[in-house]
Amino acid sequence: MEGKPRLYDVNNSTTQLLEKRSLMYEITEDFEKTKDEEREKEKEFKRREEVLRIQDFSIQQNLIKYNKHLQENEAKKSKAEKKYEEEYKQKKQKEDKIIELNIEIQNLNERAARLEREVNRSKE
Repeated sequence: MEGKPRLYDVNNSTTQLLEKRSLMYEITEDFEKTKDEEREKEKEFKRREEVLRIQDFSIQQNLIKYNKHLQENEAKKSKAEKKYEEEYKQKKQKEDKIIELNIEIQNLNERAARLEREVNRSKE
């Protein structure tokens, strides 16, 4: 009787060992599959990260160009405003000079008319 239980125990132990080994292989296979999936996820993450890095760089470059454009426009605006102010000042000076000369012309015309009247009176 002792021989049969031993044979049964050996077969049972071998079966248990094979089952445990099979389970270990399944777990190892699942683990490897999970590792592969995680590697793929990491590759996808790195690819997306690189795409975002490139997009970010592009946005930064565009921002730099836009900022430069704004600065150039601000400089042009400032220059145009200064030019306008200078031209307005010159226009005002010329208008004042025209008024002054018109007054002088009017005074000279009045003087010429007076002198002509005096000459006409002297002739009489």
